[in-house]
Amino acid sequence: MGIEIKTVAVAGAGTMGQGIAISCAWAGYPVCLYDVNKQICERALTLVEQHLNHLVERGKISAPASAEILKRITVSTDPATLKADLVIEAIAEKWT
Repeated sequence: MGIEIKTVAVAGAGTMGQGIAISCAWAGYPVCLYDVNKQICERALTLVEQHLNHLVERGKISAPASAEILKRITVSTDPATLKADLVIEAIAEKWT
């Protein structure tokens, strides 16, 4: 018997974090996509929507399914939003 996952948080709103958020939302989970930078969060949500629209155009998913997936994804710069049943780290590593 494991832990029931009801919520997912993804730390890092870059390309990998966006893909993880889409996959989790597609599976039916509410997802919070977190980043420390507000502009990155806003851009991530725009790119997620564009990706979902592309999937609709290609006939991979329906428009209503795309809308439902997008509704499940929120973005935040508040670290408190990382309190979820499952937290996935997708933060870019910067080597100096």
